[in-house]
Amino acid sequence: MRRSRRLLALIFVFTAVLSLLSGKLFLFGFSDVTPLRHQEPSSSIHHKLPRKIWQTSPHSAPDTDEIRKRLSRRQRRLEARARSWQDNNPGYEYQRLNDSQIVGFVREKLDHRPDIVERFIGLKHPILKADLFRYLALLAEGGVYTDIDTECSRPIGDWARELGDDASRVRMIIGIERDLKRDDPPPKGFPYNVQFSQWTFASEANHPVLQTIVEHVMQRLNEVEVETGGIDPKSVFDVYKWTGPEVITNNSRNEN
Repeated sequence: MRRSRRLLALIFVFTAVLSLLSGKLFLFGFSDVTPLRHQEPSSSIHHKLPRKIWQTSPHSAPDTDEIRKRLSRRQRRLEARARSWQDNNPGYEYQRLNDSQIVGFVREKLDHRPDIVERFIGLKHPILKADLFRYLALLAEGGVYTDIDTECSRPIGDWARELGDDASRVRMIIGIERDLKRDDPPPKGFPYNVQFSQWTFASEANHPVLQTIVEHVMQRLNEVEVETGGIDPKSVFDVYKWTGPEVITNNSRNEN
């Protein structure tokens, strides 16, 4: 799958399989959720997910014509993809946080969990940090997280339109990154034939799957630090296992 990804896929809700977008999306519907903190009810067009879009990048978005003129061709393409999320989703709050802003966000929103704040700030590897942030952002406030190099080709409010009245039961949307035949062995380094993605996903705040994922990441990073004396991934597979697709795949399957 190319890194410049379009969101078009198949949606799964409980046992229903419905045609929807261009990768695949897995929908979880949990109605009995005990939030860590009180959350005001959120509104959306067809589902009840908060109308927020989260993206991160090392630097803030270019905000002047002079800065835009100095962008490389690749940077201009990335900015166009980022703008597609705002253009296709009017009425959604758009948050694009740079490196210093994500630290401030975690300090503020996770002040009741100093262990998480300390661990997050102490992470040196940028991908581990980016992975953990996306879980924390949606855990705290909900919405849609998507990588900065993705392009939105269908409004978020339409993602569950085909479900009709059942769309109001949707509490989480997770994409399928790889779907092999049932009898095919997973590729080396990957434990599952079906692997979920976390480059774009959506959730209500305080969803139990996200709570489980964050606790799993914290436990795994603590174990790695004790075992190796630090948190320094030696390969992409370490990232997958510690904070990446394997984490969201394993914990989502267990919760569902």
